[in-house]
Amino acid sequence: MARSRRLQPDQRLALLRQRLQDLSSDAMTAELRSALGDESNFVVEQVAKIIQEHAFCDLVPDLLSAYHRFLSDGAECDKGCRAKLAVVEALLPLDFEDPDFWLAGMKYRQQEPVWSGSIDTAVDIRGVCAFGLVRSRLVAPSDLLIALTDMLADSEFSVRSHAARAIAAAGLPGCAALLRLKASIGDANSEVLGACFTGLLELDASRHVEFVASFLRLHSDVAIEAALALGSSRNRDAAMLLLKACERCSSDQTEPFWISLGLSRQPEAVEFLISRITTARPDAVQAIRALAPIRLYDDIAAKVLAAVQTSGSRELATVHRSEFQK
Repeated sequence: MARSRRLQPDQRLALLRQRLQDLSSDAMTAELRSALGDESNFVVEQVAKIIQEHAFCDLVPDLLSAYHRFLSDGAECDKGCRAKLAVVEALLPLDFEDPDFWLAGMKYRQQEPVWSGSIDTAVDIRGVCAFGLVRSRLVAPSDLLIALTDMLADSEFSVRSHAARAIAAAGLPGCAALLRLKASIGDANSEVLGACFTGLLELDASRHVEFVASFLRLHSDVAIEAALALGSSRNRDAAMLLLKACERCSSDQTEPFWISLGLSRQPEAVEFLISRITTARPDAVQAIRALAPIRLYDDIAAKVLAAVQTSGSRELATVHRSEFQK
């Protein structure tokens, strides 16, 4: 008798999705539980995403089993941490609170070979696990802060950024002081400082806005990160400080500073940008582009269109069509 051809991972997954459409909730749970035992990290990754989408809390033990199975020789059986990352992302909204699991995940590394040496593919796992620990009600606040502080010294900048965001999400006494200390010390990557700035403004914009605005004086990527954090906060005081900084910013900062102004959606900031368009100033093109990210707001779109028409500039009309009619 001819041996049946073994299905490839993508074929098995397609068959699983088709079967799930016709199953009851209990039968679907059983089918997903079985699929989590698949040897393919691609299949387990996709199954974990299905579980996350449907919030199958009964499958938490099976997700944990799959995660630990792919820990062994992970660089070979789970390249790119595809299965493990999908599992921790699925566990995050399921109110799984075991602090030991999240703490271990925050320390997990997986080195994989690349042309120039090796890379750590577990950086996002560490980041997700940080948020898992923040959500846990079983971890002592002091232990949480120590673990997050350690992450701020991680060798990978993206993990340090995750740590800053998780510290802000924790919202514990001392979190703001920790973020201010990290921002003051600095970081080799400006995105990490941007996460600190954003976190501080999320915790208490009125208290930390002047601290973040003090970084606008720097002629570097750090100033741009500070501007983006201030604009995204949509805090009026932040927008006013940013507006003042725009009067003295260098030419290489104009575009990101103005985009940040637009993101603030504060009336004074919007009017400043509109005035550059109405009078057809040399920097009017930058003003249009700065307002483009908020073009879906009807009042903004109408004001920009009126300003372009008032300017009488064909060039600005062309730029407006390009930026606002995407």
